[in-house]
Amino acid sequence: MNPRFSHVGICITDMERSIAFYRDGLGFEPGTQLTVDPSFGYEGLVGVDTPLTMVNQFMRLDAMIIELIEFRSPTRIDRDSTPRMMNKIGYTHLSLRYPDVDAKAQELETLGGTIVYSSRTKEQMFGGEIVFILDPDGNRIELMSYGDDVQFA
Repeated sequence: MNPRFSHVGICITDMERSIAFYRDGLGFEPGTQLTVDPSFGYEGLVGVDTPLTMVNQFMRLDAMIIELIEFRSPTRIDRDSTPRMMNKIGYTHLSLRYPDVDAKAQELETLGGTIVYSSRTKEQMFGGEIVFILDPDGNRIELMSYGDDVQFA
């Protein structure tokens, strides 16, 4: 059997706020929601040594699936007050295409996002426009204006 993409997990602080941001702002559709409690025995899977309680909300946009994860116990480890640097090993960003990145960024700001104004770029190779926005928890999202004729894979 060939491997297939499953999903990308994102740790968040407020499930309802994040659902609204990803659903209303980015167009993701909510799917399965799971509440994990200590009876699941997932502590080793997640890498914690205390009883685990968390809520997991799967969200779909076309073939992309994300899993919003809100830790209830143990509580999450908060991020620094500054956005995570892109050259730090690990997850860097989620990228989505919109015809008007500025309008979409403004809309997302009303849903708790933060526009990274310094990232606004007119890309030279393919002629698209790019801007980053942070979700309500500081996770970086790239908004790109490339048309469907530009393919990266």
